[in-house]
Parts: sequence; structure tokens; C-alpha cells
Amino acid sequence: MPFRYGSAKLVRCPHLYVVATIRDEKGASSQGIAADNLPPKWFDKDPRKDYAEELRDQIQVIRWAMDAARECAFATSFRLWFEVYQSVQAQAASAGLPKLLAGFGPSLIERAVNDATAKLLNLPFHEYLQSNAAGVELELLDTDLKGITPRDILPSAPRDFIFARHTVGLSDPIRAGEIPAEERLQDGLPQSLDEVIRFYGVRYFKIKVCNQLEHDIARLENIAALLDEEMPDADCVSTLDGNEQYESFEQLLPLIEALQTRPTLRRLAASIEFIEQPLARAYAFDAERCRDLARAAKHFPIIIDESDDALGALPRALSLGYSGTSHKNCKNTFKSVANMARLQRERAAGRPAMLSAEDLTNIGVVALQQDLTTLSALGIAHAERNGHHYFRGLSHLSRENQIAATAAFPQIYTDDGELARLDIQNGIIDCTALHRAPGLGVPVWPDLQSCRALDDFDVTDEF
Repeated sequence: MPFRYGSAKLVRCPHLYVVATIRDEKGASSQGIAADNLPPKWFDKDPRKDYAEELRDQIQVIRWAMDAARECAFATSFRLWFEVYQSVQAQAASAGLPKLLAGFGPSLIERAVNDATAKLLNLPFHEYLQSNAAGVELELLDTDLKGITPRDILPSAPRDFIFARHTVGLSDPIRAGEIPAEERLQDGLPQSLDEVIRFYGVRYFKIKVCNQLEHDIARLENIAALLDEEMPDADCVSTLDGNEQYESFEQLLPLIEALQTRPTLRRLAASIEFIEQPLARAYAFDAERCRDLARAAKHFPIIIDESDDALGALPRALSLGYSGTSHKNCKNTFKSVANMARLQRERAAGRPAMLSAEDLTNIGVVALQQDLTTLSALGIAHAERNGHHYFRGLSHLSRENQIAATAAFPQIYTDDGELARLDIQNGIIDCTALHRAPGLGVPVWPDLQSCRALDDFDVTDEF
């Protein structure tokens, strides 16, 4: 199902696996895995680049990260990640590549090495983080965080479940009757928002807006009316995603005013927890363009997402009046631990501060399970989940892999005999089984023999 975000419309993309093998001083070895989609027009929004060029850049930063990981001597997982992160950021800066993209390669190494190390130590991921077996040294990321350990920040136990926050994309149908007959997928899964609510029981929503005021208002009114019809007695939680469509907060104020004054939007407005990344990343930290940020934030907290591209991005955002940032595994988990410490201090000072969970259409089993495991360990209650909506269940995997995934995690996946998919019950994803096995939530791997080696992947042939 096509997914439109900003200027991009995603209909297919490569999915990359990274495997890390580590050995300790006694010769014991362990393997860890990581995976992610390689999406267009998110890490880099340079309009001069086509997808093939963007894909080459993504693969390049991943190769730099793999090379740096092989070369550096390290005592801890954290030190390895930090050296790889610094190395790739330096190479990307020399090549003129964005910082956000430069963080992607190190994040895959981070995940694979954390998975391998936690397995070697026989620790579930939350215990691995809590006990600081990863050797986290936050002062290396920010001297103001000296002396703070993961145990000081993280919840004592991981969350057993996470609320799925369903994304209502810019091209997604709101009601089934809006779908032209020729665009009906007929694949047994919900396609329109009303079908999603009935099928999964979701009550958390992420709604994208596009800086076309009348269009956005009409669409929000349509969504608000649907929510009133489908769940008149249920509490909803919503977020708005500006998707970098605004050039200043002055442009956002009319939409906020409409949310505050239109009776048709009153209930929806009351449900909005925050607005995510309204300003384009090129302008998000510009003082003049942020002049009206305080006026906007009086009504709704504003957080960054794409602008959280480096270790110092969140302090910079907080100084301007933003209220937080997002966690994505592709933006590096150790960075999010540091951000949690910063946000904890903001809350202690009486200021709004939040770490959300957003999602790059990640899919099962590896990327999805590692995302859920990380969010559970960080204690984040609800997360944007849309990979299962745009991609048809686990159809990218072999039937044997689908059956194995469902057998290993019957709480997470369900199988109708033809297709395995994410099982969201009453809007909830059950994460309890992810905390039982050592590692980063993936005790059973998909069959990687069916994948092509990266050296055999020709971008020109594919795109």
C-alpha cells in the first residue's frame, strides 16, 4: 500500500540485514543481527538527488560504519559505537552528507553489537542496559551528564505492552467508501482508517498535515468526525506530524488557531499530545523562523524528529523552546539514553519534556522486534506503528520464516494459514516475550540465505 510522506511516495524499498560477530578475551563468540529499510527522502531531502543516488549514499555510510567497527579496538559496546559514530560523522562531513544520514550506519552496528554482546552475557536487553553491561559513558556525549548511569534514567522493568499509534498518511483513505474500486487491495487487511479502527482496535493516532490550511482543516474535520462515530465513548490520543512542511512557526499558527476555535475539532484538539517536526530541517533551529514557537507551544508541545541529527541537537532544540524529540533505532539508542537524561532534568525543572517513538515503516521480524524491545526498555508507552499497514504482514519473508516467527512469538504475530502479520489486539502490542531471551529481541532469525550479499546489490539495476 503506497505511503506518502513529504515529497516521497514509498511503494517499495530494499531491506538490509547486518550481522556482527564478536569474541571475548577467552575466545567465546556470539553473533548479533540488525535490520532496516533503506527509504528515500528521509535521511536526505536534497531535491537534486534521485533515489538511486540516495541509496548509494545510505550504503556508503553503512560500509563506513562496518569498516570502522572492524578496525577499532574496544573494551565495551558503547566505546565501539562511539568510535564508529565519530568516524562515520567525520567521513560524512568530508563528503557533504547529512548528519542524520551519517548516524544511520553506526545505528546498525550499535544494534547488531548490542544484540551479540547481550547474548554473550546471557542478558535480556533491558537488563543489559540497566546493569550497564554495555559500558555507557554519557559524559563522552555531554559533559553535563557526567556521573549519570542508565540505572538512574531507565525504568526498573521494561514495559509489557505498547500502544500502537496508527499513522494516517497524507494519501491514506479515511473511509472505506472513499477508495476507488480499482484501488481496493482486497488482501484481507484494513486499508482505510475506519477499517483500521475496527480491525486493530487502535485509539492512538498520528495524523500528518501538509501546510495547505484549508485542505488540512477539511481532512482533520473528516478524521475527527470519524473518531466521534467509531469511538464516541473512548479516549483517544493523537499527535500531528508536520513532516517538515512549514518554513516558520508563523505558518503553523493558523492551523493551531483552527484547532482551538472550531467546534468540529474540539475533541480532536484535546487529544493532541504533541506536534512533531513542523519546520523543515533547514529552518528548524533558525531563531527568526522560531520566533513564534512559544506561541505555538502554549497550546501544544512541539518536538523535533528529523532535526535530531547529532549528539547535541536536543539541547539546541530545548534552548529554543521545543519540548523534546523522538526515538528511532536508526537515530541510535545510546543517543536516546543521553536524551532521556536531558529530558529528565527538564521535567525536574518543571518544563514539559518528552521522548516520543516514531517509526520508519519498519517491518518484522528483526527491525520490528528490536524496535519494540528498545521502546520497552526505554519505557515509552505508545509508538507510531505503520510498517505492518503499508507492507502486507510478513509477506516479504518465506512461508517457513513466517511460521517460525509466529511459533516463537505467538503474542506478537498471528497466522491465518496463508500469511503471518503483526497481531494488534485492542490497540496493544504484547511485548512480554521479547524480554525473556538474551539479546535485542530476535532469538529466531529469518533465513538470510535468500538475501543477496551487499556486494551483489546493484543500485542501478534496481532503481
